[in-house]
Amino acid sequence: MTSQENIEKRLEELERDYADLMERVRDLELQVGQLTERNLHGSCSTCSLQ
Repeated sequence: MTSQENIEKRLEELERDYADLMERVRDLELQVGQLTERNLHGSCSTCSLQ
């Protein structure tokens, strides 16, 4: 493989990794949103926002 091919292959790997990470970030943002919403509704006994 030429160095150009190596670079292109590596770029594809990085793009896949990045897409996976962004998907994970979206999942975590959803979870945080759900937890925050629950806390705001007072179901959390230690929540100071009640």
